[in-house]
Amino acid sequence: MRKVKGPVTLRCKKLVNGSESLYLDIYWNGKRHYEFLKMYLNPISNDSETTKRLNSNILKAAKSIAAQRTQELILGKAGLTTNHKDISIDDWMIRCQNDATELARSKHRENDQNAKSIKQTRAILHLFCKQYNKQQKVIYLSEIDKDFIIHFCQWMTTFESSKTKKLLSANTIHFYFTILSTAINKAFKRGLISMNPIHQLEEKDKPHKVKNKREYLTLEEVSLLYHQPGNTKITRAFLFSCLSGLRLSDIATLKWKHLKCIDKQWIIEKRQIKTQEILYLPISQDAYRLLPTRTDDEGLIFPIRTDNGYTSKYISRWVNQAGIHKHITFHCARHTFATILLSQGADLYTTSKLLGHKDITTTQIYANVMNNKKKDTMNLFNGIFSRTLR
Repeated sequence: MRKVKGPVTLRCKKLVNGSESLYLDIYWNGKRHYEFLKMYLNPISNDSETTKRLNSNILKAAKSIAAQRTQELILGKAGLTTNHKDISIDDWMIRCQNDATELARSKHRENDQNAKSIKQTRAILHLFCKQYNKQQKVIYLSEIDKDFIIHFCQWMTTFESSKTKKLLSANTIHFYFTILSTAINKAFKRGLISMNPIHQLEEKDKPHKVKNKREYLTLEEVSLLYHQPGNTKITRAFLFSCLSGLRLSDIATLKWKHLKCIDKQWIIEKRQIKTQEILYLPISQDAYRLLPTRTDDEGLIFPIRTDNGYTSKYISRWVNQAGIHKHITFHCARHTFATILLSQGADLYTTSKLLGHKDITTTQIYANVMNNKKKDTMNLFNGIFSRTLR
C-alpha cells in the first residue's frame, strides 16, 4: 500500500553545539509554515544509555505534538468542531484586558498598566483589521497567521497617529507587537488556536527595540527646580523621586503608613507596584522635608495622577520654564537619582538595591551613562593647546 504523506513533518536542525533542534514543517492550503518546538536532542557521546533514553522520550513527545497538529488541521478541513468555539481577535484582546484587570484587583492595584497596554494595542489592531480585509467585518483568532502578523508590523511603520500627526516610533511598534505576541501565546496555551504564528516568525520579521538616551538632571538642575514655582503636589512628588528613586506608580500609591522612623532614620517600607517586591528604602533629610503635612496612615502622601501622561507633560513644561532644555518626564527623576548616586561615588550594588532592581545588569545601564559622561568631560581638553597658541 502506498504511504500517504501528511501535512505535518517532524524535522531536526543541527546546531553548532552538536545538539539538534526539533521543528514541524507544516504544509497546508498551499502555504508552508515552520513551528519550532524548543525541544532538543542531545549529542550522544560514549554510547551513553542515559542520553539515548532522554532523546527517545523527547522524540516521542515531539511526534505526539506533530500528530496532534495533523489531527487539528484535518478536523478543521472536515468542518468538524473541536472543544472550543472560535472567537474574534478583538474579543480575545478584551478577554486578556479583563484578565489583567482582575489580576491587578487581586493584588489590590486600582490601575493596571498591563490592562491599559492591551487596550491601546487592541485599538490600533482594530484599525489595521479594518484595512487588512475590508470585505470581512470580523477577523478570528484561527485566521491570524504569520503573514497577518508581518503585515501588521509593516503597516505600523506607515501609520500616522491622529493626535501627534507623527509616525509611530520603533519602540512603540515593538511595544504593540509584544502585547499582541503575549495575547497569541496565551491563546495557543489555552488551545484556542492549533498553531502559534509567533513561533513561525523569523528574527528579521520581528520589530526590534531601539535604545533611547536616558535623560537625567544634574544636582545643580535639581536645586534650580526646587526654587521654581509650580503645582506643589506634582513638583514636590517629582523632586522626592529625584532623591529617592521611586517610580511614579510607587509615588502615587505611597501612603503615610509606608513611612517609618527606625533609630532616627526615616525609611520607606513598601511593595513595589511593578515588581511586587518589598522595598526598604532609607530617605535623606532633604527628601523628608519635601513631604507635606502628615495625615492618617491610609492617606496618600502625593495624591497625583498617573493616567494619560498628564503628570509627565506637566513636569516637561515646568522644567522648560526653569530654563532647562532637556526632554524630562517624571520617570527621568529615577534616572536622575541613579546617575547622581553613581557620580558621587556610590557603588553599583548599593545603587541597584536602592532602585529595587532584581538584576544588577539593569543598574549597569546607568554606569554606562556615567562612563560616557566622563568621556564627554575629558574631550573638553581637545584642542586646548591650539586655542592657547592663538
